[in-house]
Amino acid sequence: LIASKYDDDVYVLIGLLLALGITLLVYYLIFTPSSTVRKRLSKYGVEFFCKKKGLLLVRTSSHKIGLFLKNGNKVISPEYKNIIFSGDYYLLENDRGLWGAYNVKLEKDVVPCDYSSIQVLNNGFIKVEKEGKRYTYSQYGTIIKTVNVDFDDIINIVSRNL
Repeated sequence: LIASKYDDDVYVLIGLLLALGITLLVYYLIFTPSSTVRKRLSKYGVEFFCKKKGLLLVRTSSHKIGLFLKNGNKVISPEYKNIIFSGDYYLLENDRGLWGAYNVKLEKDVVPCDYSSIQVLNNGFIKVEKEGKRYTYSQYGTIIKTVNVDFDDIINIVSRNL
């Protein structure tokens, strides 16, 4: 039996191919939902998903996005144009460009998608604005502060102080 100088290279190549195959199998098992989950998602017209913070971020054929648990149970219906993760909240933007918020810990909507701007404050409250009025929501979804903002008054005050 004569050993070829290429035998070691063949074994290395076989080892690399085996490692690649195992890596692909593990990736498939971890990142691909089961057929049951895919069936649940197909009810919503989901055509694309990716994992984000332990959830499935999904997009429908009409380019709406939503969030599902790994088992396919719905967290947020795929009806939004944009979802931004911010601390304990998902900030939701609808087709009209209006914003709302979903509290992750409470697992419920706490701010309706009616506001032109939204900001999560350091204390966990949410500041929103709509038609010149600013509102502050608690993390439970109750309005705790309302401020009327009249930009003409602000301009007058600033110009008087110049």
